[in-house]
Parts: sequence; C-alpha cells; structure tokens
Amino acid sequence: MSCEKNGFLDNGDFRLNKMSHAADTEDFEKSICDLPPGGLDVSVAFLLESPGGGSSLGEPIKYVAEGITKRPPNGQYYWTTPQPDSSSTDQTPTWPKDASELKNLYGDYFAHLIWTHKFHNAYFTNIVKCNLTKRDNEKFIRYEPTINPDNRDFKILTNCCRLFLNQEMTIIDPAIIFYFGKKSKSLGDYAELNRLLPAAQMVTLWHPAAHCSPSQIVSHNDKLIRAALDKLK
Repeated sequence: MSCEKNGFLDNGDFRLNKMSHAADTEDFEKSICDLPPGGLDVSVAFLLESPGGGSSLGEPIKYVAEGITKRPPNGQYYWTTPQPDSSSTDQTPTWPKDASELKNLYGDYFAHLIWTHKFHNAYFTNIVKCNLTKRDNEKFIRYEPTINPDNRDFKILTNCCRLFLNQEMTIIDPAIIFYFGKKSKSLGDYAELNRLLPAAQMVTLWHPAAHCSPSQIVSHNDKLIRAALDKLK
C-alpha cells in the first residue's frame, strides 16, 4: 500500500489492484514433478509488464485501518498450475512438451519453457506489482514511462522498482533477462536494469498474448532463447 499511502494515485478515480506474485522453477516442480537433469545451470528471469488475470483469481481483502481494498492472487497460483484435461482418466499434472499441449499461454506455457530448455533456476515476475485501473471498472490501464517526477506513473513505477523489482533482480542475479513483449522491455529500460545488471543479456520475446497462433509464439521464442543460451556455452 506504499503508493496509496504516499498519495501517488492523483485522486480517488484510480486504484492499484490484483497484486503480483512471482514464481520460480521450484514452484512449478511442486505443482508438477521434479525437472529432469541436464541443461545449463544458470539463473534466468522472465519479466512481464504488470499483473492482469481474471477477477476470480483472488477475493478482495479490505485493510480497514488504511481504508484500502486489494485483491491479491489468493484464489489461484495462476502462473504455476498446468492442469490435466478434465476428460482424461489420468489427473496427474505433466510438463507441457509442445504447443499442442498448452491450454493457456501463461502457467502452461511457462512450464513448457522450463521443460524445453531445462531451466533449473528460472524466475517469473511482473515488473510492476499492481494493476492500475479506474475505480469503477476493471479495465487495464498501461503504465507510461516518463521522466516527469510530478507524473502519477513516474511515482508508481519508481517506487515499485525501488521497493521490489531492483531487490528481486539483485537477489536472482540473472545471466539473461527475457522480456515478454516490447512494453515489458520499455519498462525494464525505465527501471535501468541494464545498469543494475550490466553483464546480463537482455532479450525481448513475443508476449503470450501476441496476435498470432500459440505454435508461432512458442517457435519464435524458443529460437531466441536457444540463441541466448548458446552465447553462454
């Protein structure tokens, strides 16, 4: 609630909601099964813009003393739960091994990336930790990087990166940062992650919601990921 307490929302028309969580390889292994050995033992980070997801992902929690209501993702750990087909007799979760097995391009796709490239130390998170919306609806509002210190987005982005993202990336210390989409990359540049992690490769992938087929997204991104990993060998 740091941004609200500091008055960064301009007025009462906006709210920060749907707070982000992160996930790593171990979280996926707990949901599915242990990852087979092999692959490069390097730390990588996959960064998205800010949390979205459906309203069913969390029940609202009201912090009475502050007069603020938030919706954390407490209804479903939505990045790490590849589920078996409901029509199948085998209900054991499995690692999605190709695009045809993906039911969605978030949790299932991230599990596919871990399996395909044997990422034993992969970390997934959003750059900005809260979803910005108008108070009277859930419509997503994009953050627009700016250098104007009086601007709402400047205050939110700077505060969020200072409190969370920079500390996350310092701890994870990734050899490669994979950005999902150009907007994510622009926010990473705004956060000056290239200065924080000068030795890390920065690679921009297609976003899971790109306007093309799942197989095209998977194929395109796999090529970029393999090329980045080859540079570490």
